[in-house]
Amino acid sequence: MSVYNIKTSDFINLSITNSSQNTYCVERRFQKAITIDEFKGKLELVTGANSATMKVVVYDKNDKLICKLDEGQRLLGSYPIDDGMRIHLFMLDTVKAFLEKNKLGKYNEEEMKRKEEERKQEEEAEAAAAQLCNIGDRCEVYVPNQPKRRATIMYIGKTEFKEGWWVGVKYDEPLGKNNGM
Repeated sequence: MSVYNIKTSDFINLSITNSSQNTYCVERRFQKAITIDEFKGKLELVTGANSATMKVVVYDKNDKLICKLDEGQRLLGSYPIDDGMRIHLFMLDTVKAFLEKNKLGKYNEEEMKRKEEERKQEEEAEAAAAQLCNIGDRCEVYVPNQPKRRATIMYIGKTEFKEGWWVGVKYDEPLGKNNGM
């Protein structure tokens, strides 16, 4: 009886994609002698997904599903994986999922309505304060950790570079690169 020896590389090159960013693909080299749990730990560093909750599947070069890597103690090399195949991660425990589940941040409709009301009230207060100013009026400008400076109001209104109402001034004594403007 003959003995056959199969020699393969100790390392494998894999492309990695994940469910949150299908267009983003990164290629990494891994040892075949690591367990699937260790492999998931390395993928956690690459993708930021929690290794305890990620699901990992393998696709060939033609995007055909080959297998699922779901047995944590099996070696990576024991699966039918070759160079150039794609590992796809399904991240089940993302920050977005946590925020949606707990209705936090932009996923809390009541909080978003309250913030929108606050923003409208602030804009109304800014508009009322801006209406008290007139172009050509004299004013004093207070900037933290700077001496107060006198100026003339040159502009009142909204701008393209930032939201809200703005009051533009021309300083009496020029200072800095803008020469007081």
